[in-house]
Amino acid sequence: MYYANFDWYNYLFDQSRPTWDHNLSISGGNQKINYLLSGNYGTQDGIYRQNTDKLRTANLMAKVSADAYKWLTVKFMARLYDSKYTAPGVGHGYNIPSLTFHAMPYLMPYNPDGTWVYQNPIQASGPSDGIHILIGDGTTKSIEENRYMTYSWSTIFKIMKGLTFTANYNFKHSTTDYMERSTQAKYSQYPGVEEVAQASWFSNKLIQEYEKSFYHSVDAYLNYDNTFNSHHVYAVAGFNYEQNHYKHHYATKLNIQSDELNDFNLGEKGKDVTVQGGQSKWALLGYFGRIGYDYAGKYLAEFNIRWDASSRFPKDHRAGVFPSFAVGYRMSEEAFFDPIRKVFSNFKIRLSTGSLGNQAISDCYPYIQKLNMQGLGGYLMNGEPVTYAAVSAPPSGKLTWETVIHHNLGLDLGFFDNRLNLSADLFIRDTKDMLVPGKMLPGVYGATPPKENAANLRTKGFELAVSWYDQFNLGNKPFSYNLSFGLSDSKSVITKFDNPMKEFAKSSYYEGMTIGEIWGYKIDGLFQTDEEAAAYSKAVDNSYVCKNIFVTAVGDYKGLQAGDPRFVDIDGSGRIDDGEKTADNRGDMVIIGNKEPRYLYNANIGLSWNGIDISAFFQGVGRQHRYPDGNNMMFWGGFARPYSSFVPANFLDNVWSEENPNAYLPKIRGYAAQGDRSLGHKNDRYLQNIAYCRLKNLTVGYTLPSEWTSKIKIDRLRVYFSGDNLFTWTKLKSDYIDPEQITVNSDARTYPFSKVFSFGLDITF
Repeated sequence: MYYANFDWYNYLFDQSRPTWDHNLSISGGNQKINYLLSGNYGTQDGIYRQNTDKLRTANLMAKVSADAYKWLTVKFMARLYDSKYTAPGVGHGYNIPSLTFHAMPYLMPYNPDGTWVYQNPIQASGPSDGIHILIGDGTTKSIEENRYMTYSWSTIFKIMKGLTFTANYNFKHSTTDYMERSTQAKYSQYPGVEEVAQASWFSNKLIQEYEKSFYHSVDAYLNYDNTFNSHHVYAVAGFNYEQNHYKHHYATKLNIQSDELNDFNLGEKGKDVTVQGGQSKWALLGYFGRIGYDYAGKYLAEFNIRWDASSRFPKDHRAGVFPSFAVGYRMSEEAFFDPIRKVFSNFKIRLSTGSLGNQAISDCYPYIQKLNMQGLGGYLMNGEPVTYAAVSAPPSGKLTWETVIHHNLGLDLGFFDNRLNLSADLFIRDTKDMLVPGKMLPGVYGATPPKENAANLRTKGFELAVSWYDQFNLGNKPFSYNLSFGLSDSKSVITKFDNPMKEFAKSSYYEGMTIGEIWGYKIDGLFQTDEEAAAYSKAVDNSYVCKNIFVTAVGDYKGLQAGDPRFVDIDGSGRIDDGEKTADNRGDMVIIGNKEPRYLYNANIGLSWNGIDISAFFQGVGRQHRYPDGNNMMFWGGFARPYSSFVPANFLDNVWSEENPNAYLPKIRGYAAQGDRSLGHKNDRYLQNIAYCRLKNLTVGYTLPSEWTSKIKIDRLRVYFSGDNLFTWTKLKSDYIDPEQITVNSDARTYPFSKVFSFGLDITF
């Protein structure tokens, strides 16, 4: 059915997401034993208006601590987390990207007789690629269930004064059970005639995926802590062991005999079956020691050392030794500080240097060459498909730990009886022997380069925290308030890598490279007349960066015109291109931004008076860049794809025309943001600074006077309102994209961020 202006957005999506969250805790004990039992149960509806997605979570935790004897303390903790997420349509996040395609306002999702609209005579591709049918019929869906069980046991032996022995054991068992079911869908182009949709996501298929992991850790250590007059000495020595075993199963089957029942037994036996698996195991063993000393709280020193071995490395390179050392001086404890102590309460300077190892590689066996079973599609031998074993690329034989060496200079200051506190740190972190793909090898090598300890990285940064707390009487009632602010920043540069020509085509690293750097072209505004555009086109060849204008465009749309972007010929070659694709010669490309977040900050405000409490938490990023992906239709609109389902309401106000010559966006050209077209090339005009400040949480509460609640046997009763993500201020030039959303995915076609309004009741008996 064809319609004048159907509202697909509000047909598909719901603006509200009702949420319930319940918490209950019970605690108690005596001098010998203490216990805590807490539970949480929550439900949340999702964004889909038809057969909405639902999330259910449950937590249960129990903790017990008992002094069995004067010399023995035993602690036990158990936690169970369980969640279930049910969503209509195709799983693994495919719904939202597809819903942004082809849902044009002149089409409705269904016909007058109730049949679905999909392929139709006036539009080659069906609205939302037919995903609206899968969401609406209720039989195509995915269900993901996660369960985590964690247990920990701790035993503390008090051997003598100041000397204890602690043994801990932790166990975690996690499972993920995922089911995805798709069913055939029918639609109608003509009254009384139903057809079966043929796209792959309409196949009658059942997918089952199951993952489980078992994690064990054991650590035991001696701890000594004692003070002799003004001398405080402490020491720790022990070991820890960790082991993780992961297993994965994946299976699919076609032609399930029921649309409502989901079981492999309902499929045809022996036909159209896919089965995959996989498992891995890793282990860590470490020995550690620490010794520390301070005199009268003024002079402080500490030395640490670790020996760690990882199963991820070959036997001869499995272990590493990582020492560290720290000293501190509290000048404020000196006698000469006494006259100013009430104003200048604390002055402490800290200096530390040390190393830690990193073995975080996704592959548990990176040093072993593997055999992978492959199928030779289309070939049969004795009536059976042909399979063969393919050898993986040769690995490096000398993989070992990355070594992270950290140097830190810190300062802690307190003023006015420590109501005002400041903590500042400057640090340099050197990552030696980074585990990255090594240098590119000649083509005759015949395989991809293996991961090696092939690069060094230096990070410089700072961290700053300031807080203020005070209390005074207001209306004969105590009024307390607190303010805090935190700011941090860092920048990382590659200091060693074997890529002497700094070739981008062969490697992602080169010496001197800043991690996260974005290269792009410069745009010096938009052409205002066809004559101006034609003259520039004669002087400078734009065909490399504007293939949509010079190659694919036809007729009156061919060639640079008024409203098109003016790319700057930086190297004066008479051609806009990326030169030799090296850092020293990228033609007209320059570094235009950086995708890593800079100047991360947070602020917290808290007030309390006469039972009323108010808190506000802000967080933000001072600078971070992203270039919108070619499918970011909330930003590009028709420049991404002319058949974008949802175009910003003010889109045309930002598009160049003779009546709107100062517009931000250029002249409309379909697909201009895709691939090697004019807006598909990163450039400084449309690079986005996604810096933002967000009111992450605002909570207002009121605690009823105890003289009221005690009459009904309640110790404390508090009502509150809490809001999350209430306001966001950003430099991102879009009213329809969240700055954190585009950080997750540059096309912003992800599950949207939400504002959350909560009303709650806290009761203590």
